[in-house]
Amino acid sequence: MKKSKNTFESPPVCEALEPRILLSVASIGVSESLDFADVPVYLSVDLLAGYSQQDNDIVSSEVRQAQKAIEDTLVENPTADLSQLSSGEVYVNQNGDLHVYVHVDQVNPSAIQSLQAAGLSLENANETMRVVQGWVNHTFLDSLAAIEGVYRITAPTYAVTNAGSITTAGDGILNADDLRSEMNVTGNGVKIG
Repeated sequence: MKKSKNTFESPPVCEALEPRILLSVASIGVSESLDFADVPVYLSVDLLAGYSQQDNDIVSSEVRQAQKAIEDTLVENPTADLSQLSSGEVYVNQNGDLHVYVHVDQVNPSAIQSLQAAGLSLENANETMRVVQGWVNHTFLDSLAAIEGVYRITAPTYAVTNAGSITTAGDGILNADDLRSEMNVTGNGVKIG
């Protein structure tokens, strides 16, 4: 094994990690202090369960479903606002562009130029994770998938917040509503952060 700044008696194994989760970590700067060069990453077969593997499709099933929804909608109403088709899994803009991660063998100027020539509007590229993020029109999805070096097109992993309002079930369970009433406080004017 090649020596790096990290020394392992035996190489650590990260099992069942999906690359787009790692991209999220890398994009906030965590990876800058870590060296994963010698860490093998094994993908579990279970991770591929949600993907369409028919005909060795490079495009994930979520992105294919969004593409089909766009095409079906345009047949019924050619002037439809396609952004209404956005879901928690795949974002779609008004013009029928899909927000995607394009997983490539190598991120370099030549690869990015090829992706842009195939219709990708570039937002971000991560050389370490070998992922390019951007928008592609549903009509160019297959052209993008056909580019040499593209091995997967998926939906980005979107952030999810778990914050609720003061009127959640927990508010009553903890009697916080009674306390606010009894103390005659609303939290109005309290600066957070």
